[in-house]
Amino acid sequence: MSLVANIRKSFVFESLSKAGGAFCSFLKSFFVRSPLAWRLLMVNLLAPVLLVAGMFYMDHYQKGLIEGEIKFLKVQAELISVAVGEGAVTSEFISSLLPTGQDRSEEEVFFHPRAFREDFLTDGDFGRSGDLLSRAPREVFRLDAFPARHILRRLASLNNVRVRLFDHNGVLTADSLQTGSALPDGAKKDTADFFWWGDFFASKKLPAYDEPKNQTAFDYEEVGTALGDGVFSYKIRYKEGEGQILSAALPIIYNDQIIGALLVNGGMENVIRNLVAFRLAVLRLFTVAFVVTILLSFFMVRTIVTPLNKLSSAAVNIRVGGGRRQVIPDETGRKDEIGDLSGALIKMTDALWERLDATERFAADVAHEIKNPLSSMRSAVETLDMISDPEKKQRLMKIIREDILRLDRLITDISNLSRLDAELSREEFEPVEIHSLLSSMTEVYNLGKDAQERGLRFVLDWGKSMPEKAVVQGMETRLAQVFYNLIGNAISFSPDNGTIRVSARKKDHNVVLEFDDEGSGIPPGDEEKLFRRFYCERPTGEQFGHHSGLGLSISEKIVTGLGGVIYATNRKDGDGKICGARFVVILPLNERKA
Repeated sequence: MSLVANIRKSFVFESLSKAGGAFCSFLKSFFVRSPLAWRLLMVNLLAPVLLVAGMFYMDHYQKGLIEGEIKFLKVQAELISVAVGEGAVTSEFISSLLPTGQDRSEEEVFFHPRAFREDFLTDGDFGRSGDLLSRAPREVFRLDAFPARHILRRLASLNNVRVRLFDHNGVLTADSLQTGSALPDGAKKDTADFFWWGDFFASKKLPAYDEPKNQTAFDYEEVGTALGDGVFSYKIRYKEGEGQILSAALPIIYNDQIIGALLVNGGMENVIRNLVAFRLAVLRLFTVAFVVTILLSFFMVRTIVTPLNKLSSAAVNIRVGGGRRQVIPDETGRKDEIGDLSGALIKMTDALWERLDATERFAADVAHEIKNPLSSMRSAVETLDMISDPEKKQRLMKIIREDILRLDRLITDISNLSRLDAELSREEFEPVEIHSLLSSMTEVYNLGKDAQERGLRFVLDWGKSMPEKAVVQGMETRLAQVFYNLIGNAISFSPDNGTIRVSARKKDHNVVLEFDDEGSGIPPGDEEKLFRRFYCERPTGEQFGHHSGLGLSISEKIVTGLGGVIYATNRKDGDGKICGARFVVILPLNERKA
């Protein structure tokens, strides 16, 4: 059974052939709907694919195997060379002098340059001229063809190689194989899958093996090098049907004479066997890595892609009109980025519904607040046509004018409130110096109408812990609007000759601003109601319609939009008696700018 047949029946190929169809169907059904899943799969498969691709480019490993095979052929050639030198060599004596005009015979072309050692005889043995040495007969050694053929065939059959013997003239003397093939049958490899093992590419790079009918040493470059230079030489060629062929040539040197050369041909079966084993090991590793990669990809799809698809589908359903019936999947228990995304989407949808509810309530409140002055105006207009008393008509006209002013103020505040969210989300915050802003405002109020006519005093109490250049991130115009609303509210409730105090202190990384008045305080339980839209709790005697009830609501929205907190409480004296109201504003302090 051939090597490739054994490979085809291995566990890897059998398992892949059985599971391939079902596995591909599973991949197609599982990954086809998700581009992200395919990306995860491709990224995870990159390393195993590179591992398999690398097994086709094992030049270094293959070169090492080939070098080992060449060394093996060299050892075989040396052993056969010794055997031939000991059992298939004859000798004869020839004259050292050539007849006059006769060139050196072709037999002496391949004599070793050290046929006679320089230290064998000296000039003193046969005279200073050495003439006797030059005239002595020389012993020349030759190959004996018959025993050489017997030795070659015996030794070559033992090592499954082909051996050819060339004499010193390059004539083929013996060949262990007479079938016309470059290699013995045992050294040939099955070439059915030569593309799988890379012989297809090798055939494009290696010289072709050509064996002439009447071959000589000069048909093989390595044999010529061995006879001419007396050194070991090798060559790798390619023959269709037999694959790569290693040819190693070694000179046969006997008594310092080159008497011939051996050409040993070996196949690549050992190299291929090792390459096959290595590639099979890589393929098995790839199979394990591939299965693990698919399982990891499946796990990642189940833990990443599937939850994302659920979140995406829920968001789309809410967008297209599913309303509150559609619920964002709660993945916050995962404690990872997808859990954070799920929590953020849940909070976002809750905020969206809350905003929609607030918009709905706001629309209802606006309709109610506008309807009141309109009803009053309608009643006044209808009554105006029924009476003839000029004094009563003037009174009704005054009511109509006050309602018109009330509507104008109401619509202005509603417009400011509706634009506030967009403005806070659109505008970029900038450093605002609190001390400069508050000191300017208190100075203006101390010179204003309320200070002159009612005797009110406006005091700025800047705490020692506060840097004079205290800075918060925000919008100066909006912060000024908050401070004006709070000071204006304190003016409304403060008695004549009272003091309105604005104090500032630092607490942790925040600035705490307190706006105190000396009025009657806040009715118990109404501290939170003050910031509701259209809530009005005005002092006795104040003219109706001067306030829309949106000032504190606007202030709260501005402060929370800047990352701060606003609340109201009552000031009490040592006996626990209410001595005024206090509005507290807490804003994050920008200490890098302070």
